[in-house]
Amino acid sequence: MKDFDAKRILQQPFFKGLNLPLGTDAEIIETFDVTGLNDSAAIEKKLADLHALDDKLKEYRRLVKENIAALKDKIVEQATQGADVEADAATLRQLNFIDDRVEIFNLGFGRLFVNIEKILDMQYRKEFGARLKAARQAKGLTQKDVASMIHVTPSALSYYESGMSEPTMKNLIRLADALNISSDSLLR
Repeated sequence: MKDFDAKRILQQPFFKGLNLPLGTDAEIIETFDVTGLNDSAAIEKKLADLHALDDKLKEYRRLVKENIAALKDKIVEQATQGADVEADAATLRQLNFIDDRVEIFNLGFGRLFVNIEKILDMQYRKEFGARLKAARQAKGLTQKDVASMIHVTPSALSYYESGMSEPTMKNLIRLADALNISSDSLLR
C-alpha cells in the first residue's frame, strides 16, 4: 500500500481552487437565483455556471471518496499493527463530513437545475410570444385575424403571445406562413 496522508488531500491546490460555496443552503440558492432575470441568455449563463460547479463538486467528491477509502485501509493496517489510529480516525470523520456535505449540495443542485430549467423554458416562451406579437402587429393584423388564418381560437393565440403556452409545430409553421416570415425568426 502506498504511504498516505489524509491531510494532504485537504491542502491540495485543487480543492482550494474550487471556490465551493460552503455557506448555508439559502446563501447557495441566492448565488444561483434567476428570478430577477428577464433574459434567456442571462439565465443560460447561470445554468452553465451551475453545471460547471456541479462538475467540480463531482470531481471533488470523487477525490474525497478515494481518500476516504485509502484512509480506511491505512487505519485497518495500523490497527492490526497496534499503532495509535486516533488522529487518522479524526481525519476520516472530517472527510466523511465533507462527503456528506457535498452529497447534500448535489441533491440541492438537482432541485436548482430543475427550477432554473423551468424558468428558462418560461422565458423562452415569453420571448417567443413577444416576437410573435411584434410580427403580428407589424403586419397590422389583430389576434382574431391571425387566429382565423391558422385555425385556432383568438384565446389560443393570446396564450402564445403571453408565453402561457406554445404552438405545436404545425401551428408554428402556419403562424410563419400567415405572417409571411420564417419560423426561425419566431424561434431565434
